[in-house]
Amino acid sequence: MEATKDLLVICHRVALPRWNLGPLKIVLISDSHACWPFVSLARLRRIVGQVNALAPDLILHGGDFIVPRRPFWRAASPEEAVAPFAELSAPLGVFAVLGNHDYTDDPTRGAKRGKTPTVVHALADTGVTLLRNTGRIIPFGDAGFFLGRCRALPIAGRAIFTAGGPLRRRSCHRGLSTGAAAGAKRS
Repeated sequence: MEATKDLLVICHRVALPRWNLGPLKIVLISDSHACWPFVSLARLRRIVGQVNALAPDLILHGGDFIVPRRPFWRAASPEEAVAPFAELSAPLGVFAVLGNHDYTDDPTRGAKRGKTPTVVHALADTGVTLLRNTGRIIPFGDAGFFLGRCRALPIAGRAIFTAGGPLRRRSCHRGLSTGAAAGAKRS
């Protein structure tokens, strides 16, 4: 999203061999990097409106809400950077993971000292569910699917999606919590 051009919407139809739950419309946005003069809060609000107009079943944000401070840029605070995303709406929910900038460019530098990045606290007031080494069973159709995120993966913000059959723990390590899915059948 950092580019100064209009938002580009690319649609893909994905056929998963074991997916038997019916069509699902997912919108993925990422790298919102709120800063002036490139990505203003007004622009982020327009993008949120465009995303909602697509009427997705599920919305995912791949992280990098904030951006490093640079000469001639005014980086938004974490609170400013995530505020427009409070308006996102999807029946199955709005989920996010943190990107590398959300850790490394935290204005308090708390993440570098082992503290919780400021973006985590800012997201708490938006209604966006942050996945940090956790996951959820998303009820859908007659069953549901697992949506999760492992911090130990080599690329920050990678999400894990599995569908069909019982929940299969394909996590990157044994510490993955399934959150609301505590009673889910595991194999």
